[in-house]
Amino acid sequence: MEHDDFTVLLENILPEGLEKRLEVREAEAEELRLAMPLSAPLGVELSLTRHGSRVLVRGTIRGAVTLECSRCLAGFSHPVEAGLETHLEIGEKKAAATDHEPSLEELDVQQIDKGCIDLRELIAEQVHLAVPLKPLCSEGCRGLCAHCGADLNTESCSCEGEQTDPRWDALKHLKEQ
Repeated sequence: MEHDDFTVLLENILPEGLEKRLEVREAEAEELRLAMPLSAPLGVELSLTRHGSRVLVRGTIRGAVTLECSRCLAGFSHPVEAGLETHLEIGEKKAAATDHEPSLEELDVQQIDKGCIDLRELIAEQVHLAVPLKPLCSEGCRGLCAHCGADLNTESCSCEGEQTDPRWDALKHLKEQ
């Protein structure tokens, strides 16, 4: 993929719009600065429509990323399917106004001040939003033993019963009284 595939010149967005299709492989994913590696290429389909000084970008992103399970720490492939819809305002970037709270409309519009749109940030943002905050390799993941570190999904633990921190023993005796 060429470096310029992530860039759309405003002059190329015709009145009927512009369709853009990309396939982002692991080598190109570095340009997106994703926080996780790809386990399958990302298919990106975008439609750009220009309305005066605004550009509406709509599309979908499909693929898969490699995540680490938050219970057992095993790596696994997680499918990504995200919709994208954003408005871009053509013109010089405005300084943040401190005298008023921005409206929902102002928050939804991103400023662009060059003669082109860089799609990298838009794609990366949607991929990151599609990833769960607490990824699990499976709903039934049993995680790691807190004492010996054994992966309870693949082996049984030899730890006896529930072990507690001895510093809490004084409080345990209070509860028993």
